[in-house]
Amino acid sequence: MPSTGYEGHGTWLASKGAYQDRSRASCYSDPRLKYRENNATLHQIPWPNRSPRIKAMKYANDGFAKTVADIHPTKLDGFIRECRGQQHSEAEGSLYIIESLDPDVIATLGHHFDIDPTVFMEQNTFRSGTRVSILPSLQRATGCLRLTYTELLALPPQALNNFHLLCSDSGRHIRVSRSYGQFSRVGMVLCKCSVLTRKRPSGNGWDCIVLCDPRVRTIRGEEPLPTFDVGSDPVDGGYVDFVPNGESHLSPGPPRTNMMDDLCFYMQNHSDLLPGQGPEAILLFVKKIIASHYLVLLNHLDLHAGNVTRRMERHSDLSDFDVLDVESQWSDAQAYRRRVHLFCEILESDMIQMGIPFETPNLNLNESDWMETIVDFQYLHMRFRQLASLTETLGEALNGLASVAGNRQALQTAHRSVKEARSAKALTFVGLAFIPLAYTASLFSMADPYGPGNERFWVYFAISLPLVVFVILAYYTLDLGYKPDNTNWSMNTLIVTVTSAWKGGRLS
Repeated sequence: MPSTGYEGHGTWLASKGAYQDRSRASCYSDPRLKYRENNATLHQIPWPNRSPRIKAMKYANDGFAKTVADIHPTKLDGFIRECRGQQHSEAEGSLYIIESLDPDVIATLGHHFDIDPTVFMEQNTFRSGTRVSILPSLQRATGCLRLTYTELLALPPQALNNFHLLCSDSGRHIRVSRSYGQFSRVGMVLCKCSVLTRKRPSGNGWDCIVLCDPRVRTIRGEEPLPTFDVGSDPVDGGYVDFVPNGESHLSPGPPRTNMMDDLCFYMQNHSDLLPGQGPEAILLFVKKIIASHYLVLLNHLDLHAGNVTRRMERHSDLSDFDVLDVESQWSDAQAYRRRVHLFCEILESDMIQMGIPFETPNLNLNESDWMETIVDFQYLHMRFRQLASLTETLGEALNGLASVAGNRQALQTAHRSVKEARSAKALTFVGLAFIPLAYTASLFSMADPYGPGNERFWVYFAISLPLVVFVILAYYTLDLGYKPDNTNWSMNTLIVTVTSAWKGGRLS
């Protein structure tokens, strides 16, 4: 049998066993499973890169349990078997929240819940951008809802002035903005959250699996060392609690540290407020948390745009804008424009997966509509589109400012050139005056009667002074006889120029 080129590929994703064999076989349909992403190797990101955190909650007929079980990765297989082996009603189920993945956990989850290996591969991919490798019609073919969002993090002072920052654990790129030469102290990192729901083999009960990215703990540059610690406190306090104040004022609010901790908080404290079954409640809280992160990101980007435009407002003199500074800001504006469009495309991709149309939101809501998610994402989409339009206007304004600054610099250069030309003209005139004197002196130095103190010394002046006048007249004759374009000399041009100057009362 001829070699297919796939032997040995796909083994990196899961540990040895039946699921690794499935991963290898899936390489035929999805070549991305053959090996890890190239950037992971390029940036020396280890695999597995972090020990997984696993939390589990049980759902009964009376709702979710108020306690959360912490499952050690080595105990996950036994825990799942135990839960699935118990007798359940159709409404009962279990929630598994997994932060970070490793080959053993992937093999366990994939085997028990029949998960396509592509789900784990996509969750483990940290590439930037919005590259789509499958057709939109296949987005939900794996039974997984994968949403991407952005979290803000406060950068340590040691990591500033660097555009090439990475999460040390996952290799995710940390985006940083710069305005008028100043780097922002806030970084932006993409996060993913994948939600799957599976019916149990017995037909009674369900299992919901939520895969999420961990919090960024340390960051580094393109080289593995040094690394810098990142605090766990959210930027500016994080997002606003989306549960109405009347319902949430008795609780301390979500920790706002990562998806896992926030989702556990809402499931423990507010799942009883939702009318739906267990999986619907989980999905609603996931969407609400992600929408809240989008709103925080939107406000951050909007504030950045305001800071840039405010510097260009109400100026009567633009001489303070140096051309090099304006060019640098123009370059930063292009990066900002591209970034806003990127976030807008990611939001649109999320909306496609959730089946939300790109329409104007209906904001005619009442107090009980806080659980609505469609209007949240439609509003965010509208605002991001407005912000994208603002970035285009900002780019045009910076183009105009660069043109004004460039023209001002060109005018200053022209003034300096004119001044230098006048200085050169004066030096030339002085040189012309001294050339006849030097020539005459050298001529008469050969005979004593013409030297200083001798009886014929007056001849020196009688000859040299008329010669000076003659040389100056010859200079002006050549200079004034050229046409304005300095191409040809003519007597007519000389006569016209001298006549005009004479009538004007001066000769220059």
